[in-house]
Amino acid sequence: MQLYPVDIDSIQLYPVDIDSIQLYPVDIDSMQLYPVDIDSIQLYPVDIDNIDSIQLYPVDIDSIQLYPVDIDSIQLYPVDIDSIQLYPVDIDSIQLYPVDIDSIQLYPVDIDSIQLYPVDIDSIQLYPVDIDSIQLYPVDIDSIQLYPVDIDSIQLYPVDIDSIQLYPVDIDNIDSIKLYPVDIDSIQLYPVDIDSIQLYPVDIDSIQLYPVDIDSIQLYPVDIDSIQLYPVDIDSIKLYPVDIDSIQLYPVDIDSIQLYPVDIDSIKLYPVDIDSIQLYPVDIDSIQLYPVDIDSIQLYPVDIDSIQLYPQGIHTIRLYPVDIDSMQLNPVDIDSIQLYPQDTTVPVDIDSIQLYPVDIDSMQLYPVDIDSIQLYLVDIDSIQLYSVDIDSIQLYPQGIHTIKLYP
Repeated sequence: MQLYPVDIDSIQLYPVDIDSIQLYPVDIDSMQLYPVDIDSIQLYPVDIDNIDSIQLYPVDIDSIQLYPVDIDSIQLYPVDIDSIQLYPVDIDSIQLYPVDIDSIQLYPVDIDSIQLYPVDIDSIQLYPVDIDSIQLYPVDIDSIQLYPVDIDSIQLYPVDIDSIQLYPVDIDNIDSIKLYPVDIDSIQLYPVDIDSIQLYPVDIDSIQLYPVDIDSIQLYPVDIDSIQLYPVDIDSIKLYPVDIDSIQLYPVDIDSIQLYPVDIDSIKLYPVDIDSIQLYPVDIDSIQLYPVDIDSIQLYPVDIDSIQLYPQGIHTIRLYPVDIDSMQLNPVDIDSIQLYPQDTTVPVDIDSIQLYPVDIDSMQLYPVDIDSIQLYLVDIDSIQLYSVDIDSIQLYPQGIHTIKLYP
């Protein structure tokens, strides 16, 4: 046997919070102990005078398995404290392994006691999105199937928040804090029975958000039909103001506008009361939007089979933060737009009109005075949406700003 010397001075024992120790129960009744024949035990003599000749084999700590203990069934006999001898422990040799997040069970949390730090919206930077490269295929909402979760079968055990003891963190020395890495990829979220979820009105002003790692978010399909939304306090929504006065529109040279002939017969317009149309300068502050009847909205079914997802999948979409304040959209030179002359006697084939794509990156957006906008409840049911053939839309370079939508 070889015993290596222990440097007693290097041993550091940290205080143990006895209250925080949790022992898993062991069913003593189920344990079987086989009798030991004391007489059959043979101990070989130890040469005390030659300690170096004693060899101890290392123990594989990882192979040790501890089974739960039934604390209530344990009987402890009195211990002679004076007779106990403790050998020093080399704390430096203790190794802690990372925690398997999947095995963690969380108990109910007192939401009111959670404090979230506010998010500096101005510091969020989003990279510009190439709108032209986005392809949306129609979705058959009715055909989406989510595997139900039996909420009633979930049992959460209460946590005594008061009994949790946290050691103070040295904020001034953040580098001294060591966190073990978490394998985000190993976290599995199972589908939720949306029908059983009930959402109550939310006080937007009281919500405080930590920054979110967009890259780590995985979204599963949601049964839209089963979602129930409760009223939202519109007044509590805060939008950053836009300075309408800073918007600059460049003059248009009417004489330089050239229009192709229009086929009047092919144009279908809904009836317009021309006499009632008054186009005066618009006071943005005075705009009021009245409620819309949501119940009248009709959504036509979308063919889910026509959805094409590229191999990387929706869960790999990453939205990078964009600094909205730093975006500059370049003005459009209206004078450079040339439309061919209009001859009312020559028809224009509306189907032949081609719109070219707009360079979103070159646009300049000026601040808007959001405080002056008033939004009223919209009745979604009253909105009627008809199916659009996305594949038939063609966008070409002169820009979306030339599109005119008639009522």
